[in-house]
Amino acid sequence: SDCKLSVLENGVFEQSGLWSIHLPPSIEIIGESCFSGCKSLTSVTFMIGSKLSRIERAAFRDSGLTSFHIPFLVAAICSRCFSGCTSLDAVTFEPGSKLASIGDNALTGSALKSIHLSSSISEIGQYCFRNCRSLSFVTFDAVSRLSKLGPDAFCCCGVEFIYIPFSVKSIGNRCFKDCNRLRSVTFDPCSKISLFCRSLFERSRVISILVPSSVEVIGAGRAYA
Repeated sequence: SDCKLSVLENGVFEQSGLWSIHLPPSIEIIGESCFSGCKSLTSVTFMIGSKLSRIERAAFRDSGLTSFHIPFLVAAICSRCFSGCTSLDAVTFEPGSKLASIGDNALTGSALKSIHLSSSISEIGQYCFRNCRSLSFVTFDAVSRLSKLGPDAFCCCGVEFIYIPFSVKSIGNRCFKDCNRLRSVTFDPCSKISLFCRSLFERSRVISILVPSSVEVIGAGRAYA
């Protein structure tokens, strides 16, 4: 493609009647609220060799997306990017993904059923998967760089069990609160976690958890249900 367009500006297609869009490889940034409120938009695809590196705040909020494939150069998915996408049941990552962070509320209220998080991700923001009630399975690459799970990251989601990679150093308050299907939490044997924050598993139904030997403090509030 000879297209020179590199930026889709803020709000350019907001609340439009688009059904689908095929983006040229020259696009590097999808601006804030670019496709927000596009209820009929079910498909966004990228040409081979996509240069997309950043998806800004609320870019696809409340859109009709059913799936989304993250090109490998994308380094950041900003806050509320896919929040309220009630038909979005699959998000995948291109092999070799450079994604480092998923922002606050990025997928709140989406229809995700499972997600495999690429090894490049180091931070999952506050409320990232909150109210993803169909989200049963969350998995990580064998060698993960994940270091931080933000407060309420998985609050009120449908996850049934979760394995916390050894790279995780911080788990925020109420991270798994109200996960009423959660039964088992497993920490890597080499876990470096030193603090269980307040209300970490409040009103979950955990029946199996082995507290890592690295834990020094269990915070105020209820760490367990």
